[in-house]
Amino acid sequence: MNEKLPFQTLSAYFRERYGGRVHKIAIDGGFTCPNRDGTKGTGGCAFCDSGGSRAPYCRPGMSIPDQVRAGIERFSRRFKADRFIAYFQSFSGTYAPPGVLRERYEAALCDPRIIGLSVATRSDCLSPEALDVVASYVGRLDEVRLEFGLQTSNVDVLEQMGCGHTAVDFTHAVVAAHGRGVKVCAHVIFGLPGDTVGNVLACADLVGALRVEGVKIHNLYLTPDSRLGRLYQQQPFEMMTREAYLDAVCQFLARISRETIVERVTGDAPPGRLLAPSWTIDKSRQWDIVAEEIRRRGLTQGGLLGARLLQAQQ
Repeated sequence: MNEKLPFQTLSAYFRERYGGRVHKIAIDGGFTCPNRDGTKGTGGCAFCDSGGSRAPYCRPGMSIPDQVRAGIERFSRRFKADRFIAYFQSFSGTYAPPGVLRERYEAALCDPRIIGLSVATRSDCLSPEALDVVASYVGRLDEVRLEFGLQTSNVDVLEQMGCGHTAVDFTHAVVAAHGRGVKVCAHVIFGLPGDTVGNVLACADLVGALRVEGVKIHNLYLTPDSRLGRLYQQQPFEMMTREAYLDAVCQFLARISRETIVERVTGDAPPGRLLAPSWTIDKSRQWDIVAEEIRRRGLTQGGLLGARLLQAQQ
């Protein structure tokens, strides 16, 4: 557990394991998504922007090695990092033929300081062949991880958001990845229209039961080029308040394993593109706000896990 925060963070994990700063380099690998190319839909999930959650500093026109070298220069100078994870962040990073996947992953391993590979994707985009490619890096690299967008375990909300995948898809993908020695990070979003606190607890139960190694918690935020963003501009609707979000995060963290790494506790829009809610602007402050609220409630990560399991057995 982090000495300063009542939950386990990625930076603390890296410091403990490697004795220094390790930083992820977000890469645009030129992938698309079955929810955009017409296979399952077009336009993406209702909350997704046109960049597929691409980091603001990504330069899609650059080659993958050039993106990696630019990232190393940026983060070694800014954060004094000396080890890096190649992170295929935008769209679905396993949604391509195996030969294409290997070519793009290999292109990212262009510097000996790259010690890991992390690939963000959809749980319904992990074919056996794609998993074979990802799993081939286990043992070769220190960190090999797949990041799946669960968002919520509520099938009705996922359908309303036009996601085209389910918690069952997520479960199958996690089990398959773990069977090949690949670690998993789950993305969850709090504040989706129709979601409830009960859904948050159910999501925590699923993440805990599957023993995922990491979790990224996001609040719903709206950008002008997402479907929800366009609806909001036509007719504004109520968004989750900071207080409600803090409550959801605290309850979620208290019910997941202490060993699960909390990689994020908030989401933020690219600069200048946030429609709502305005309280997400101070992203760096969110870690402290969440920590303060958990302490105020007398909670820690995993502190209610035993109580939750006992309740389920009764």
